[in-house]
This record gives sequence, C-alpha cells and structure tokens, in this order.
Amino acid sequence: PVVDSYYTLVQKTSKFMKYSVANFNFDYLMICDDDVFVDVESLVRGLRASASRTRFYAGQVWEAQYNRKIRPNRDTTHRNSLTKEEYPFEELPPFAIGPHFVVSYDCADFIGRNEAMLVGVGTLEDVTISFWLMSIGVRAEHVPWFNNARNENCVDNWVSLADLRPHGIERVGLNV
Repeated sequence: PVVDSYYTLVQKTSKFMKYSVANFNFDYLMICDDDVFVDVESLVRGLRASASRTRFYAGQVWEAQYNRKIRPNRDTTHRNSLTKEEYPFEELPPFAIGPHFVVSYDCADFIGRNEAMLVGVGTLEDVTISFWLMSIGVRAEHVPWFNNARNENCVDNWVSLADLRPHGIERVGLNV
C-alpha cells in the first residue's frame, strides 16, 4: 500500500521487492518504467550467459557508459533536486539508472527484509538502491544491452530500451 506518485518511487520500489520476494520464486527481478520495451527472451539469455545468480545489480550505469561522475541536481525547482542538507556530497555513487535495472533474488530480499529501516535519497530510487546495495558490498554493474532512446542511438544487441513513447514501443515491438 503506497500512494502512486513520482515522489514515492523509493517506497514503491522497496515495497515491490518485499512483495516479490514474499510471493514469487525468481533468480532475478527487473525494475522498469512503463515507457520501457524489454526483449524478454534476450534478457533471459543474457542473464543466463553472463550474470551471477547472487550479489547482482546491473543496468545502464551512466558513470561507466560516459566515463564521468554524476553530480546531484541542486536546482530546487527540479523534481530530482537534492539539497546539500539531503545529500552533502558532490558526486553520486555509480548507479543503474531508474528506467530499468535488474537485481538478483538475494539483493531484492535484503531490501525487502530491511525496507522499514532503510532511508532513501530524496526521490531518487535508483541512487537509493545503489547505496542500499553498496552497504552489503554489491556495486552497480554496467550492461551495454540496456539503452535509453533519448540519449543513445539504437544498437543491434539491446535488451531494454527506455524512454519510449507508446508509438515507439509499438514500432520496436514489431521489429523484434
């Protein structure tokens, strides 16, 4: 029971992990927005071929992809703003961006079991997940098959394509 709002993303994500662990048997859990197209067969093949079944947290890690540190947004009019009081550091940790990322069961279980005492970083569920998993020694892993349609050219080996409009999702789906 969480209000569906952009400002409750941290709660929604942690409660979803808690619910998933309690109700389903899985090796990996993918978190993705409703504007993401996922080629599920390719995702499963990729995870089976190259992913660890434990201590796995991966997606599109911009710090690795663009080879630069990500700084917090300090513009208080922006929905992703972090004040110095909320986040005193000058750089964000490496994190798999929010539209799409995958965690192994044990990572989802850690978050689900501890969600009542874990504190989020503003509205940034992707940064929050990174901090929570870093606390148990799990770091974000960049996988090149996760792409963002707004920032990247289409590549042949993508698995998850984020930031699509409905007609874009439909067109991509017809070509898979």
